[in-house]
Amino acid sequence: MKRARLLICAALAFAAGALLAKRNPSDALRAALAKDAPVSAQDGGIAKKSARARETSGEDRFGKLFSVQGGSRLKYQHDLYEALGDLSAAEVATMIDRAEKLPAHRGYFVTMALLERWFELDAKNARAWVRARPEGLPFWQIWAKKEPERVIAEVHLHSDLSRGDTVLNLAIAVLVGQDEKAQATCLAALPADATRDDVLVKTVADWAKTDAAGAFAFARLLPAGPLRQSTSETALREWAKADAPRAAQALVAMLPEMKTGSDGSALVAAMAGALTESSGGPRAALLWLSTLPAEQRGFAPYVSAASAWAKVDPVAALTWCRENGVDTGGRGGAVVGAAMDKHPLETVRWVQTLPAGEERDRLLERAISATSKLSFPPVTDANATLLIPNTVENRHLPKSENRRKSRNAPIRIVQSSTEFGIISLLQELPPDAQARAAFSLGWSSGHNGKLDDVRVWTERLPDGALRAAAVEAAVAYRFGANPGNREQLLAQFPNGPERDGALTGIARREYDEAPARAAQTASEITDPNVRYEVLDGIIASWLEHNPAQARTWLGGAKTLPADWTNAWLTEFAEPK
Repeated sequence: MKRARLLICAALAFAAGALLAKRNPSDALRAALAKDAPVSAQDGGIAKKSARARETSGEDRFGKLFSVQGGSRLKYQHDLYEALGDLSAAEVATMIDRAEKLPAHRGYFVTMALLERWFELDAKNARAWVRARPEGLPFWQIWAKKEPERVIAEVHLHSDLSRGDTVLNLAIAVLVGQDEKAQATCLAALPADATRDDVLVKTVADWAKTDAAGAFAFARLLPAGPLRQSTSETALREWAKADAPRAAQALVAMLPEMKTGSDGSALVAAMAGALTESSGGPRAALLWLSTLPAEQRGFAPYVSAASAWAKVDPVAALTWCRENGVDTGGRGGAVVGAAMDKHPLETVRWVQTLPAGEERDRLLERAISATSKLSFPPVTDANATLLIPNTVENRHLPKSENRRKSRNAPIRIVQSSTEFGIISLLQELPPDAQARAAFSLGWSSGHNGKLDDVRVWTERLPDGALRAAAVEAAVAYRFGANPGNREQLLAQFPNGPERDGALTGIARREYDEAPARAAQTASEITDPNVRYEVLDGIIASWLEHNPAQARTWLGGAKTLPADWTNAWLTEFAEPK
């Protein structure tokens, strides 16, 4: 094959030479004799003038190339390629280095156009130029389009190549097209390395979105090891979305090669959730789990199945968990969180039916803290205790509220003459759980951008510490999203626990970027106990990580009690 290519190239070269001689025999003859012919003085002068003319001509073309203008991007690129059409390889090599120094926008287009032309004229030197720029992704992409096979080999040889996965992915697409099966087959045949493996995993993942069964079958043909495991799991997760029962059967066959943690396999957990959401429902998932080895089940698959179940029937799912020893409030409260997301009223009512004790308190705190409609309702003075839209019979509600319900507006819930609201739920918790739940609710309100909401309902909390906790969380979130709104945030809360909470949230956010500013903000807290607690955390960490800067600040902080300062400096005294 190589010999045939050489013969073809030689034939093309001979034909090109013959054509040149036929078109301009005198120039061809002069070129043939130029090397050995004597040069007269007059001819020498002419040669020098010709050289200067060529130099001037090249400079003119250089200026013409860089002065190309265009009304649109397409026209600009067209004119640019027209301007460099008659450049020689030597001229391109000179110009491309100058093009790199042009302003970014123009320099990019000129450099890319020159590089494409260079590959046409002198691919060897163009390759060397690109190879010397491992950070130049656009240059490597041009090379990949011109010589995909060669670039695939280069990516394997250059582990320092920036975005090598992008380059390899493009080269594969140029070589075999956009079909993921063809791309994966080509990638699997290449020598293994980290870049190849990453691109193969991504390609199989893309393939699985349209043909998960085919992608899984391909993955199982790869050599045993982490790559086969990763691609198989990726394909199975996609397959479970489309056909959970068949995907579950396929998973059973590969269980012997899977590693499991103390909670079982994460893939088994995901499959249990998918089976629960399928037509078979929770019974199908639980039956499938019962057929697996105990070490593959663990805790997580049952939580996953119960969480999917809770989105449809929260009471049944929560009751099953309680009867079968699955802690619905543990491991992040996944089951309670899923139930609260879809059916908050039913979930809270179920929790309230439990006997008083640690389990009820834990589940109620999880329910209140879950991100749900309970966490950030639109709050007004009229419905400050309201948590969620009404989902029960509305016979107790006035007609005006019935009309509001038809527009999906929040309405007041009346339940056996007992107001069902955030205040009453918080008051059912132990004191320490109340503070945690208030903080979680404040964070949810801040996340939803509803500082007005958190202010309205916190005003009804009887305990200043709870108000401060809620405001701290909400302000910390909003300040983290926009540090420039410090004063606007503080202005929304009155002096006292609310403002102290806002200052606490800001100070703890400020510490990472500006510990001096954080300490100054904490110094503005009016409650001395809260001020000391917040400052103690900031100063202790600051003295540990940057003692010189922290000591300088403490030396100038004249408003701080001397015993506080002395205690910090003594605790973190410099070694003698």
